[in-house]
Amino acid sequence: AGGGYAQYCVAPVVQCLPIPRGLSAIEAAALPETFFTVWQNVFDIARLAPGETLLVQGGSSGIGVTAIALAKAWGCRVIVTAGTDDKCQACVKLGADHAINYKTQDFVAEVKRLTQGKGVDVVLDMVAGDYLGREVQCVAEDGRIAVIATQGGNQSAIDAGLLLRKRIGITGSTLRPRPIAYKAKLAQALQQHVWPLLESGAVRPVIHQVFEAAQAAQGAASFPNRPIKIVVPFAPGGTTDMLARLVGQRLTQSWGQPVVIENRPGAGGVLAAEQVMRAAPDGYSILASNSATHVIRQFLVKNMSFDPAKDFTPITQLTE
Repeated sequence: AGGGYAQYCVAPVVQCLPIPRGLSAIEAAALPETFFTVWQNVFDIARLAPGETLLVQGGSSGIGVTAIALAKAWGCRVIVTAGTDDKCQACVKLGADHAINYKTQDFVAEVKRLTQGKGVDVVLDMVAGDYLGREVQCVAEDGRIAVIATQGGNQSAIDAGLLLRKRIGITGSTLRPRPIAYKAKLAQALQQHVWPLLESGAVRPVIHQVFEAAQAAQGAASFPNRPIKIVVPFAPGGTTDMLARLVGQRLTQSWGQPVVIENRPGAGGVLAAEQVMRAAPDGYSILASNSATHVIRQFLVKNMSFDPAKDFTPITQLTE
């Protein structure tokens, strides 16, 4: 149902799973967000089978780490990409057979080399954009590409002829809006196929660090290279897209972290404010608003006693 900070939450019982034997409550809390996603896309939709090869784009992410563990436990070969040599080494230590630094190596050429030209059977893609066309080049015949995010952009160029000749299947999915009955089936499959692996120790959740609830802001700030996404309640396009880019650039410079402003109709200003407050360093105060002008004002303020009637940064100053 999504993340949040709370002592208790309400969920349909069919979506709930018991804590696997031998795991603590903290370890169990690390399971659902990534294990549901990986099982749904890699095993249920893309049908990864024992003996096949999986390519994971972003192997050091939470999704990537889980994909490595489950695919290896499933008897598969795993190739991952990551953005630094340190991250590549960490992926190999976690069980990946090969790790490719996508900043210094061409993952298409490396995948072809590592598979003797055959290509991988399944790709777990969190990037999309121009990656999708490149993945078509290095996936095997009858291969499957599961797209679960668009960090590299929504537009892709694909060699349709190659798609046909290789009989490649490309799927896209989201989980949160799916019906309860669908999520219940995933929960049942996890309990049947994955929970025994957790209880036997064949698969373990990877937890980098644990923070107390009062340290939530510190936890968010502990990932210096992690982009922050802020959702604001405006329809995409035109002026609002321009303002989103400008504000994102200003916050990126100010916070020292990549910040992306996403325009989404229907997202309340309170939601946007809460998201920023959780990620913002100490001293930043973000107030709720359903007005583009007010949100622009508030994103630029570093003062807990901000007065919208007095403190106003003209839009023209953002472009200087």
